Amino acid sequence: MKKLINDPNAVVADALSGLAAAHPGLLYVSHVPAYVRRADAPIAGKVALVSGGGSGHEPLHTGYVGPGMLDAACPGQVFTSPTPDQIHAATLAVSGGAGVLYVVKNYTGDVLNFEVAQELARGDGIEVESVVVADDVAVRDSLYTAGRRGVGGTVFVEKIAGAKAEAGATLAEVRAVAERAATNVRSMGVALTSCAVPAVGRPTFDLGDDEMEVGIGIHGEPGRSRMPLRPADDVVDMIMEPVLDDLGVVAGDEVAVLVNGMGGTPLIELYVAAKRVAEVLASRRLEAPIWLVGNYITSLEMAGLSLTALRLDAELKALVLAPARTLAWPEDDAVLVLGDDQRHRPAQRTLLYVDPDAGVERRGWTHAEAGGFVGAAGGGRVLLCESGERGAWRLFQGGRLLQAQAQAKAVFNAAWLDARGQAFALAGSIEPQQPRLAALYDLRSGLRQRWALPPSDGWEQAHSIDVAPRQRIAVVGFLGRNVSVRPPRLEPRPPAMKHAALEAV
Repeated sequence: MKKLINDPNAVVADALSGLAAAHPGLLYVSHVPAYVRRADAPIAGKVALVSGGGSGHEPLHTGYVGPGMLDAACPGQVFTSPTPDQIHAATLAVSGGAGVLYVVKNYTGDVLNFEVAQELARGDGIEVESVVVADDVAVRDSLYTAGRRGVGGTVFVEKIAGAKAEAGATLAEVRAVAERAATNVRSMGVALTSCAVPAVGRPTFDLGDDEMEVGIGIHGEPGRSRMPLRPADDVVDMIMEPVLDDLGVVAGDEVAVLVNGMGGTPLIELYVAAKRVAEVLASRRLEAPIWLVGNYITSLEMAGLSLTALRLDAELKALVLAPARTLAWPEDDAVLVLGDDQRHRPAQRTLLYVDPDAGVERRGWTHAEAGGFVGAAGGGRVLLCESGERGAWRLFQGGRLLQAQAQAKAVFNAAWLDARGQAFALAGSIEPQQPRLAALYDLRSGLRQRWALPPSDGWEQAHSIDVAPRQRIAVVGFLGRNVSVRPPRLEPRPPAMKHAALEAV
């Protein structure tokens, strides 16, 4: 079979080198032992998430390393579990003192090796817990199997646990919500073709041109049945109905849906399947507020798909929707528009929040002074700063107010919100008795740093403020002059800062 590779035995090493070259600001790659971690790890006081498994399932797991999801992933050789040494090294690299949670797919090698690594880490004084994902309904538990396999549901478990950890939860809290997610997710897949491990060079199994395997595993494990190829609607019915039946959902329940390609399925075919999934959900009177369609957990070049349903409650829904910055999790992009809305209320300043999925949301305040709005968008959130006698800053997500703070008589000239929606900076007269200030906030711990802006000498008002997260450099622009400052990292709490042009107050 044709492969775009060099040495069949060096595919994983070559791929990791490419990953390191392409994403140096987001990821750090260790080659010996092999693991991938967040570039900013370890983070003091934060629960760390570690997962891993055989390579060949990309973007799982390395594609989910980053803020809001995994702190580290351990890639084994193709379709081979990572070693305990890999997992142990990754654990040491990301442990921030609050404990580590392993997310493990239910395969014998993965479970055993993560258990060994857990004992090694505990011997180092690190508190480690594990959650095993076993969501494949194609496998019927018996004395002769290791139980249900961990497949597409792993993506949701990693997202939910990652969001909980990013919010500052304890290890017990992160484990509890991960267990709840694992308990409420089911998956099943179908293969139209086989795949070939590079070092082996031949198909993992044989499948005729007019055949399909229903209930296939992500390593080419046998499914429930082999049968002639059927139309897409029939295939979806065969695997979606058992998923929903096993999950035990009832009319009115909300589910998150993953229509996942196995690596060789065109996106147009996945959306053909998504059409039928929507029809099946409607026939059962189920709501699906969250959809993922694409390649999220694959089997090399295998053609086919898997379907995953996660039963949602309020917390699980919020955690799935929480912002994440990884290579593979979709970003919640938004467009922020500020201006006058003469057609509705001539004296009203209006915010338009444009969400690609939800459309345009309009918000307005009549007491804002002319030119009194500034705002920023990031991580699916919107920061709105309103000048005037009743000045305030407000943070929204999906139209819901998350945080707010009154700033009487404030005049906001510029605002910046980071890509994760968890830190922001403001410039202007943002506090009483301080005519010119710039301030940096962390939404989890409040005000981090303030800088007084020099008076007169041609300085008027701020027209932009920006913080480049990778270098932690804030740039505040003023009419007539630009000033750059280098604030400390958001974590841990920075000391007082001095600068030749800006003086900390």
